[in-house]
Amino acid sequence: MRHLIFLFTLAFTISSCSDSGNQQTSVRIVKESDICRKTITIKGMVCVGCEVTVENKLMSMDGIVNVKASHKLDQVTVEFDSTQTDLTQIKNQIKEAGFKILLD
Repeated sequence: MRHLIFLFTLAFTISSCSDSGNQQTSVRIVKESDICRKTITIKGMVCVGCEVTVENKLMSMDGIVNVKASHKLDQVTVEFDSTQTDLTQIKNQIKEAGFKILLD
């Protein structure tokens, strides 16, 4: 009986995982020479929620490879594909999210 319950649970788990497969993941090959890393000083982040807002806003852009925001340091570090986006577009997204760019 235990084996039957285990198999049912396993089958249900596997089918649940496959049902959540509606999200599509795409992989894009990027040349290392096209990746830029910039740290931008921003004002207005006061908590982890602000960090998440900035990170999500930037990660939704095409060409963004990685983002790490810090409200304690008042900065965000962005890695991006320079063939897909640029620093001006990134700064505009930060401003659109409600934060001010320092040392622009």
